[in-house]
Amino acid sequence: MRRAEGEAIEAIRTMTGVDISDHKAEDLQVIDSVLDADFRTTLQGRHEVESASLGFGYFLAEVFVRNLGGRLHYPTWLQAVRALLSRDRSRAAERYCYIVLGDEKIFVFRAARESIEKTADMFSLYEFYQRYAHRNAADGTQHSRTE
Repeated sequence: MRRAEGEAIEAIRTMTGVDISDHKAEDLQVIDSVLDADFRTTLQGRHEVESASLGFGYFLAEVFVRNLGGRLHYPTWLQAVRALLSRDRSRAAERYCYIVLGDEKIFVFRAARESIEKTADMFSLYEFYQRYAHRNAADGTQHSRTE
């Protein structure tokens, strides 16, 4: 996952000249600016869509972890086996790998895929993140990366 995320960060740097390696919430706006119809059409097949979803999903996960105190939930051994045996591995994996924020599951890999498929105009990763950030701030449960 980290390799896919590194490739996504490098792709954004190449396309925009912006370094998003700090994982700030505002970096999601840079990603949104790239996830348009042109980007979607440049992805040649299912494998490239899965790779982009993994990279941007892991980036989104890191934004949640670093800025809101979320934690990444990895699949159990049995869930990993189920995902590997599934006809659609990436969608199965999306079900088992997510961010836990308080008592809520946030499916960041599904969000990344949706943003790529629908384009960021229809499904913004920044707005997706902001919904949770505002909710946590209102609940008084927002965490900083130093807590």
